[in-house]
Amino acid sequence: MFTAEPSQQVLLDAVKASLFGSAFSYPDDTDWDAVIKEAKSQAVMGLIGPVIPVPDSSSDQRTAHFIRLLYEQDKLLKLLAGHNIPCVILKGTAVAVYYPKPSLRTMGDVDFLVPRSQFDAAMKLMESNGYVYSHGKGEDGGLAFQSRHIGYFKNGIEFELHHHFSSKGFNIDDMLENAIRNRTYKELCGFRFPVLPETENGLVLLGHMNQHMLTDHLGLRQIIDWEMYVHAVLDSKKWEEEFAPAAKEIGLYKLAVNVTGMCGKHLGLPETIARNGFVKDEIADEMMKNLLTYGNFGKKQPSLSGDSGERIRTVLGDIKSKGFFAYCQDNGLETWNLCKKHPVLKPAAFLFGFFRFLVRGTTGILKTGKLKEQIRYVRQKNRFDRALGIRTKETGKPRQNKKPSK
Repeated sequence: MFTAEPSQQVLLDAVKASLFGSAFSYPDDTDWDAVIKEAKSQAVMGLIGPVIPVPDSSSDQRTAHFIRLLYEQDKLLKLLAGHNIPCVILKGTAVAVYYPKPSLRTMGDVDFLVPRSQFDAAMKLMESNGYVYSHGKGEDGGLAFQSRHIGYFKNGIEFELHHHFSSKGFNIDDMLENAIRNRTYKELCGFRFPVLPETENGLVLLGHMNQHMLTDHLGLRQIIDWEMYVHAVLDSKKWEEEFAPAAKEIGLYKLAVNVTGMCGKHLGLPETIARNGFVKDEIADEMMKNLLTYGNFGKKQPSLSGDSGERIRTVLGDIKSKGFFAYCQDNGLETWNLCKKHPVLKPAAFLFGFFRFLVRGTTGILKTGKLKEQIRYVRQKNRFDRALGIRTKETGKPRQNKKPSK
């Protein structure tokens, strides 16, 4: 049975009190410095600030950032609307609206999605209006092959222009493409902005969790976003008739059930759909343990998996599904530039992929000295992910344009 550390338990109780108005009691000897440190590592300091008996010195700064983000988001939306480019806000303010007090939700960047056919136009429009490129492009100046978005900065705010949202394990893009046309509008502090319909908005939150939990880099803020969505939007009828069928369609139903059950057990989500026969206490406990161990996107500490572990996970999965020969052949075809220029070399791609596999594996051993430990960790995590409902296999998602439009 999972038992949180004293400062972590105080944090969880403070979160429940802030979100649902539950009674908040704490030991007289509470280490508030430890509680605050934990809250900051989980990006929920703003949420607990109003209920803890110590001053929150960063409250004014967070509120100012919240208003500035809304203002800059509004300017971008008006720019896009003025050029007939429809869009929807993803996460961020689109989920803050579900909180009892939206400004208490710690804000990051502005994620937004446009129709795939208008992605290049949106990119050019932003770059011609003072948005400074930061990441996501390939060598040809278009969207990088493995990227979902291109990042920009302007006036202290980061913006991520999404071409699509699907990631490893789930495909939601055709559904979102249709949802853009059926977008609705929310309002915060006098600023009106477009969002996805409620069902698709929830699916995005699930997909976001699926993506980041592949490497353990997930924290309380993302889980609380889901909890607030469930509390504000889903009753038993909507869950059964609308949301559950859509989650099953993209393969994230099991994840939805388990995360919701964990919120019911550890984060105060009321007993509507929070606890049901599908949820096992050990899964809820293990998930909370991981959240408290690694913090928001791994801020407290990186998981043993990390980037190298994710590569190990991918390699093991590919070898299992394709076979070793096919894995090496595909690896050679994808990474051997000379073969791409001279197709006659394709029969030798296996050898290139095989030697690349050997070199990278040897380098990993020499560099980390923990290859066996990482493999063991990844295998254990794969078993837990299957129990939780995390999707790890590739799905058919739209391929990005290899060349920018002229």
